[in-house]
Amino acid sequence: MIAGVGLEPNHVWAPCCETWLKFEIEALRCKKKLKLKKMLGLWITPLVEAIRAALPEALQSRYTPVRFLQGGAMEDALISADLLLGRAGASTLAEAVALGLPSIIVPYPYAGGHQRANAAELAAVGGAIVIDDAALTPELLQREVAQMSAASVRQRVGAAAASLARPGSAEEIAEILLRLGRRG
Repeated sequence: MIAGVGLEPNHVWAPCCETWLKFEIEALRCKKKLKLKKMLGLWITPLVEAIRAALPEALQSRYTPVRFLQGGAMEDALISADLLLGRAGASTLAEAVALGLPSIIVPYPYAGGHQRANAAELAAVGGAIVIDDAALTPELLQREVAQMSAASVRQRVGAAAASLARPGSAEEIAEILLRLGRRG
């Protein structure tokens, strides 16, 4: 399964959204075993649901658009995924790193470009493929997903991502905060 996370540009329609949608539909048509779970926000949900409704029934059952996963559902989606396609928000990348989930990342180009820095850290260790938003095409995305189709490649990229994980970091932060609180 491929999990698509954060693939909309925060209320600004951009070619990236259209590219993702074209890729997803074409991938479903070509790869009979592929399942896509697409996490999306409010503004794009009606469009994606209309696209899904227009698909043949056999494809509809393999294309699941969902809004705002809560109560452990996001973790379940990422744990069951073989590959993450998404933006490079800190939480998304932290979850991918914690799970050792190989990723194809398209950093959000706005908001100061902070997602480029996030993506660069993960790519530097070989834990993700990064595609610039302006360069994204369905063909490029398909080529990069094809590179990740071999289990050995996903395992290598996932292991590289996991090398950045910091298990126990929440406890470390809590300890630091408690020490700081005792000083005051």
